Amino acid sequence: MEELEKETEQLLEQGVVPGLAMVRVGRMPENVDCMEKAEAYGKTVGIVVEKYIFPEKCDEMDVMDVLEVINDDPRIHGILLLEPLPDDMSERRIRGMLNPAKDLEGLDWGSLAGTDVDSMRKLMEMTVKAAKGQLR
Repeated sequence: MEELEKETEQLLEQGVVPGLAMVRVGRMPENVDCMEKAEAYGKTVGIVVEKYIFPEKCDEMDVMDVLEVINDDPRIHGILLLEPLPDDMSERRIRGMLNPAKDLEGLDWGSLAGTDVDSMRKLMEMTVKAAKGQLR
């Protein structure tokens, strides 16, 4: 964690506050837990975690509209779309909305199942890399 804090501090000195957007549809307990842990861990290393939470029964277009805003938000450097999405939503269409330069899962470092400290560290490391323009 010390190296991550150092990298975050260097970004802060340059006026860049690393930002992570987490998007969740519904209340799957593991996704709720993941968001809470990511937010808490982000605070310890200086990363802002923005949470976008939709009810289980929402319009797919609402999620896509928010993703469009997040894609264009310069304060957000990484996006994590928590899955699975409800059955009535097109995962392919929604995932296709993600800016590839901000899509943290596009790096194939595995899922956040279990949301342990190592997973949170990797999530925050990817966010810092994105903030430094090193993602992809």
